[in-house]
Amino acid sequence: MSCVECTRGSKVGLYVNAFPAAPAAAVSGISPAHGLFACAGEDGLLECFDLRQRSAIAVLDAARAVGAAGAQLTAMRFDDSGLQLAAGTSTGITGLWDLRQRSPLLVKDHMYGAAIRDIKFHSGSAGVGGGGSALDVKRIISIDKHIVKIWDATTGSSYTSIEPADGSDINDVCLWPGSGLIMLATDASRIRSYFIPSLGPAPRWCSFLEGLTEELEEQAPTVYDDYRFVTRADLTRLGLDHLLGTALLRAYMHGFFIDARLYSKAAAAVQPFAYEQYRASRIAAKLEEERQGRISVVKKLPKVNRAVAARLLAQQQLQDDQQQQQQQQQQEVEPSAKKRKTSDGNIVTNPMLD
Repeated sequence: MSCVECTRGSKVGLYVNAFPAAPAAAVSGISPAHGLFACAGEDGLLECFDLRQRSAIAVLDAARAVGAAGAQLTAMRFDDSGLQLAAGTSTGITGLWDLRQRSPLLVKDHMYGAAIRDIKFHSGSAGVGGGGSALDVKRIISIDKHIVKIWDATTGSSYTSIEPADGSDINDVCLWPGSGLIMLATDASRIRSYFIPSLGPAPRWCSFLEGLTEELEEQAPTVYDDYRFVTRADLTRLGLDHLLGTALLRAYMHGFFIDARLYSKAAAAVQPFAYEQYRASRIAAKLEEERQGRISVVKKLPKVNRAVAARLLAQQQLQDDQQQQQQQQQQEVEPSAKKRKTSDGNIVTNPMLD
């Protein structure tokens, strides 16, 4: 890792001695608060440097810490306070660290398996005064080529996500500080812009967005009416692991949304007798409902010595069951005892038992 030193009044930039960073450093960043410099390499290591020293002051295996040992680090970012750092891996996992401890505070999985391309911190109150409102919440925006995920930097809960309607790959994201305006650079020729009022107000130069959203405010239709929610384990059971990363699966929370028709076909192929089992269970439930609806003799326990009365009733019920079982056994034995076979194979009836 090399740096260029520029001297005031000089037009020539001179390279200073290179930092002994990890091989093939993929991304680097510097804290705006205290100037700590960090770089992330392809070996999954996150190294931090003090620019006044030539050696790393701390090294962290960030990929292993988030459960993706051996994965590359493809994105990283310091927050404005300089106390937190977020890094993303090539397997679609983002981790948030406090610089004062080695274990991650939060771990977020994009569920697509694609490399994290960029990470940004967002606060809706930046530059607008704050005041402890819902906008005064620090959130993290992480992107891969499929989706932009916005989640809470304190709890890790998902706030919302953005996916291009045409399915084009996302290359970068741009945020207007302190506002809800987000712009995406995709493989399409046009820059895609999104305005989320709950993230922050519109910038001054496009304040018309505030009035536009008020006019368009209406009950949003449910997007996933025809979709079925499945987890990664369900995909493995249905044999649909090959659909990961395709447009047929929409990542959501800890699983995916899949078209209900595709789910029904896959389930029918994996469990061809599922309908017969369902039908048998429904019949058994119906019979159980009819049995419970019959008139039954309710034996009330006395107010005195209820425990003794309950024990006596249980013993009586047990004796009745044993007598009934003995009667059934006698009925099964008597028909066979009335008849016997002779040596020549003829059946002779015993008249004494009639």
